[in-house]
Amino acid sequence: MFFRSHRPNTCLWLCPPDANSRNSSIFLAKSPSAMNGSIPYKITEGGLVEIEHDIVV
Repeated sequence: MFFRSHRPNTCLWLCPPDANSRNSSIFLAKSPSAMNGSIPYKITEGGLVEIEHDIVV
C-alpha cells in the first residue's frame, strides 16, 4: 500500500527583478533555466498574490 504526500510538488525559484519591477514585487519561475517565464507576485498578509499586468491599448 502506497501513501501519497499531500505536499505540493511544484517548486518555484526566485528570479532577479526586471527594469519594470516595483519594490513590493517578487518574481517566481517554475524552472531555474526559464527565468523569462517568470510570474510577478506581491507578498501580502495572506501569502503570495499574482500581479495582473495592466493592458495598454
